[in-house]
Amino acid sequence: MIKKRGIVAAGHDETAHTASEILLAGGNAFDAALAAMLTACVAEPVLESPGGGGFLTAMPADSDPLVYDFFAHTPRQKQPEESIDFHPIVADFGTASQVFHIGMASIATPGFIRGLFTIHRDLCRLPLEMIAAPAIQLAREGLPINPFQDLIARIVSPILQASPDNLAIHASPADPTRLIQKGEIHVQPLLADFFAALQHEGEALFYEGEVGKQLIEDCRMMGGRLRSEDLQAYQVIKRHPLQHRYRGTRLITNPLPSLGGTLIAFSLGLLGKL
Repeated sequence: MIKKRGIVAAGHDETAHTASEILLAGGNAFDAALAAMLTACVAEPVLESPGGGGFLTAMPADSDPLVYDFFAHTPRQKQPEESIDFHPIVADFGTASQVFHIGMASIATPGFIRGLFTIHRDLCRLPLEMIAAPAIQLAREGLPINPFQDLIARIVSPILQASPDNLAIHASPADPTRLIQKGEIHVQPLLADFFAALQHEGEALFYEGEVGKQLIEDCRMMGGRLRSEDLQAYQVIKRHPLQHRYRGTRLITNPLPSLGGTLIAFSLGLLGKL
């Protein structure tokens, strides 16, 4: 009997652990990827969010490879500049600094939730309740902030402290007036409640229901660009992947409009001529 094996790579130990446990529980690679996505929102909250978006390059066993594009979309309508909340901050990386623009008008139409449910319907084996359980448990119990997450939080601290609501999500349990620090336990009960509600109400909770309506109202009242038609019209795009051969190996990666895959293929093309 041949034992199946898998490899997990992630940005946090808890994210990788969740994916591994899902594989051991009988899930396929896509079950593990979605579980890792949800857990990353808890363990890597500066880098991952259910209000964001992304891509999944998939090679199902019984069909051709494809890319799920659930990246964030630009709002469909443009509001007058004088009515929007959009302003610059400077992120200090130590050896360099970079200007980012933040505010309610910087919010794009999120694709994370639609992508989660689309991929689950198409490719997954396990029920969503099982896939989301590790993230929900971790959000309720909390986990210590590791050195890397602490470093990232310091770099983008102007964003995390831009409003009282922002700070409340990332505040120290010992002193709610400052950011949480390395070693402190980060508990996120509201995120756990949201993930739990998604299991029962589905993606409509975000795109048509209570959560989406609150997001749209906040944007309307506080200078954002999102409107209800942005959420309702959002669709995941299934694309043919970019395929490139490099020294006998076939590379399958993101096509345009994502630039990363194109740059990788271009670089490998140059290396292949050496």
